[in-house]
Amino acid sequence: MNNLDLVNYIRHGMILKNLEEKHMFDAIIYESFDNKKIEIPENIHIETLDTYSLHNVQAQLTALYEYYDHICIILDSLCLEDICWFLSTLHTDNEDKKVTIINLWTWASGLLHKWKAEIHDISISIEYGAQTFEPHDFVSMFSYLWQEHAAISYIRVPHKEFSGNLMPGVEIDSDAWITDLSTYELSGSDTTLLCHGWHITSCIQAHEALKHAGKSCDIFLAHTYTLPQEHDTLLASLQKTKQLIVVMDQHEVSMYQYYITTWLYNSWVTDIVRIQFITPDISTITTNQMPAIYEQANFGAEWIVSQILS
Repeated sequence: MNNLDLVNYIRHGMILKNLEEKHMFDAIIYESFDNKKIEIPENIHIETLDTYSLHNVQAQLTALYEYYDHICIILDSLCLEDICWFLSTLHTDNEDKKVTIINLWTWASGLLHKWKAEIHDISISIEYGAQTFEPHDFVSMFSYLWQEHAAISYIRVPHKEFSGNLMPGVEIDSDAWITDLSTYELSGSDTTLLCHGWHITSCIQAHEALKHAGKSCDIFLAHTYTLPQEHDTLLASLQKTKQLIVVMDQHEVSMYQYYITTWLYNSWVTDIVRIQFITPDISTITTNQMPAIYEQANFGAEWIVSQILS
């Protein structure tokens, strides 16, 4: 499969053919949808939002949530924080009510299309108890969609091309919480590297560069920002390296840092593990063009290596 721009695949409605097979959602909510450009499958129901004001958006989402059991909201120009009031009203204790949010143009790619860059949405999703996913390739995007959903499921999709399969010949179980890539020769003894979604490519490249610098690391690909209570291989790696480095594309990480610290405390390894976050430097971005945004943000393999070695 050739590389695919997931943002445009979703926003232009091509994803509806995939959703037709499973018929998981009672309604799919777009900010706007041109049904003249694509034929809507018979078993797919589309709703659109009046984005003239956030008050209208909140009122519509609340009404749709009350009417349907499982809705899928696709955020295009809206940011996650724009629907915080709606999230605060959800009946998360009602097993019959579910919301799936697909947020397009996350992180700096939002400079192209959103009202503002989406640079702290992970903290927001954690605050409201969402199960948060980030695809690393085309296959994982649909693995997350097909999973049994939590009360709130949140899928982040940056504007970039995704490969059909990240590592051909390597079976990555997206249904698992975490994939230990040390079994694929991405292992080491100096540090434990935890990454999410599309950052895995840069982390694999960084692993090779670190070897030339005399350093090595275990790499773990987390499929969700909610970590399991127990994960033997990750904890074993942390006991070995005494250092956890988290790679994430957020400007604000305090909420997730608190979550990680609590997770380590509950796993009885807090006292022995040093935590470091590697995040992009958004102050260096002077363009709204792709792929220059990613190049200027200092968030590739070279930046990761420099932060680990500093």
